[in-house]
Amino acid sequence: MTKEGIIILKNESEMLRVAEEELLCLEVEGNLVTCRMEAEQVFQCTMALSSVEEKLSEDFMRINRSCIVNANKIRKYNRVNKCVVLSDQSEYKVSARKIKEITSFFGC
Repeated sequence: MTKEGIIILKNESEMLRVAEEELLCLEVEGNLVTCRMEAEQVFQCTMALSSVEEKLSEDFMRINRSCIVNANKIRKYNRVNKCVVLSDQSEYKVSARKIKEITSFFGC
């Protein structure tokens, strides 16, 4: 991450500069990392999720082995389904190991 909150994402043919506040989540799909952004933009990168995670600020939270979300975009946590709902209404499953982190994020 740079001082301006910009992250560089890469795949075999492109490099993309993205402001962190635009990122909703990053999730592993096969051997690619799918980066979902506001305005329904999607970018698939060939970087490992862990290497992308190292570049992100503290505003991002890993909620399971294959998904990192922007904590500022979390709107609610469904305790029954054990998933977070982001500002675009997308839902992502929270692993049992991360539930405590999510509930403390909500002040519970």
